[in-house]
Amino acid sequence: MMLLVFFVGLFSGETARGQGGCYAVGTMVLVGPFTNGTLNFGDGDHWQPGRSSGVRYSGGQCDGGIIPAFAVTDGQVMNWMFTHTSSNVHIDPPGVYLTDVNLLPSWLQTPGNLAQLISNLRVTAQHSNRYFNVNGGHVTSPTSFYTNAQGITFCEGDCKAGDGGGILVVTGKLTNAGNFRFRGLILVVGEGGWARTGGGAEVAGNIIIAPYIRADGTISSTFLPPSYTISGGGGVSTVGSFW
Repeated sequence: MMLLVFFVGLFSGETARGQGGCYAVGTMVLVGPFTNGTLNFGDGDHWQPGRSSGVRYSGGQCDGGIIPAFAVTDGQVMNWMFTHTSSNVHIDPPGVYLTDVNLLPSWLQTPGNLAQLISNLRVTAQHSNRYFNVNGGHVTSPTSFYTNAQGITFCEGDCKAGDGGGILVVTGKLTNAGNFRFRGLILVVGEGGWARTGGGAEVAGNIIIAPYIRADGTISSTFLPPSYTISGGGGVSTVGSFW
């Protein structure tokens, strides 16, 4: 299975090599500052990667290099993650990689550039009958999306996503409950980020959380603090897939 990491070459032909020459900088990439206006990464609502020993995040090796489980674009965010992650949580390889946003593909360097990519993906999803505006409701995908790591699903605003694969785009807050399984790329650009609840979840692929759309739907000219939380017990596995 080949999973597109960072959409390299998919839209602009750009390459964005991470450590060791691989086309990734981390399994989960958090783009955005520690603070933006009244929003603060350290307020307790933006970072909670779980507390159970059953929670695992894996990077991997690719082309002779080590890919971290987490990569961020802000030093304060990195320091907060170091000091506010339970020792029960397994992170392999350990640590958080700090990258310069200017080293990312151009479409991920600014909200304006990312908005153009989101617009293109929205149109693609609409033409594929995979565009949803459910006001926080549930969105399901065909079984083949997970089995084959293919397809596109676009959630306008908040949504609760079931098992899936390929590319999942969320412009609001993404919520998953229970045994959520996904193979592919998850891209969240809403202020609410990604909230995972319950155990038994497994994601194989990559996640980018790069918020620029506020909770009220307005657009920020600069990135907002990223948000990623897990509540409840049980095992949660997030495994990178690189090429």
